[in-house]
Amino acid sequence: MNFIAQVEDQLRDLANEARKKYPGVKEAAERAILTVRTLKTRYVSAVRAASSASAVSVKNNDSSAVENNGSAQKRRVRPPTTALFKHTDIIRPFLLALNYVDGPSSMLSVALNSVQMLIDGDAVCPEDSINIMHVLSIHATKHDESYNLKVLQTATMVAAWRGAEMSEEVLSKTIVVCMSMAKQKSSTVRRASMATLSQLTSLLFDRVTSSAADHLEELTASAASAFFTDICAIAENQSPQQLTGPFAACASEKNLAIPPRSFCFELLDMILSQHPFLFAPPTSPSSPYFVVNENFFNLLRYKACPLVTMTLLSEYHLDSAEN
Repeated sequence: MNFIAQVEDQLRDLANEARKKYPGVKEAAERAILTVRTLKTRYVSAVRAASSASAVSVKNNDSSAVENNGSAQKRRVRPPTTALFKHTDIIRPFLLALNYVDGPSSMLSVALNSVQMLIDGDAVCPEDSINIMHVLSIHATKHDESYNLKVLQTATMVAAWRGAEMSEEVLSKTIVVCMSMAKQKSSTVRRASMATLSQLTSLLFDRVTSSAADHLEELTASAASAFFTDICAIAENQSPQQLTGPFAACASEKNLAIPPRSFCFELLDMILSQHPFLFAPPTSPSSPYFVVNENFFNLLRYKACPLVTMTLLSEYHLDSAEN
């Protein structure tokens, strides 16, 4: 119930902040409050139903325990979670507010904090992940250190959120946020942007590895494959215009650079050392994850290995020429 109260409070705060200059945001916030109250009624009913079912289950199991010398186990009925509040109407006013990049800082702070709260409560529809990343990307050029760090934190939360797959489109927007922040004057923000890109890489491949053991996230695996291909290409010193994966967005954005080669080598080292399972030779064609292993093994074989060989040979010839 605390989560519900916080959402309502944030929506009221947003409506108050937007009432003079942003009537569209105010109307959306008021509509969202009505949606929250409707879902709150369902939530309370679901909690009561779960509580009643648990009480009946406990009573029945206690009776069975007496008859069977205490061998019966009590079965728990899970109450509803805040995921019940996944509704586009609830997040819409916050995203609308964040579209006004030059809006008052108080309104933008309420909106950004609320988006984080909804992600943390798993109360965001999967299709809204790209909308969140879109508004974050347009805020990446603001010159406010604490706000910049909050934007990077939110981008990380989207990457870690398991409520939706990490598509290449979402990944691309996240990279744009990081590389835009890498241009900021604040050294703290610049360092945080590259740290966020490293964390994004780790989260991306963690998701592929863990999903391969449970339910394969095909879009996430495809995005990870394209990401790996791009960082190999950057490390190979290819131009941004030659990139075809999520980093290609950097080439289409004005004055937006790609990561340095040395950083891409660090990412490759991290990926290969943390996730050797993904790059192992595929074993059984009957395995449901054979295609995933085969794909990443081929990336290692035809992208990473030639890159390392070429780089070492280049360094060797350079040292020989100097001596």
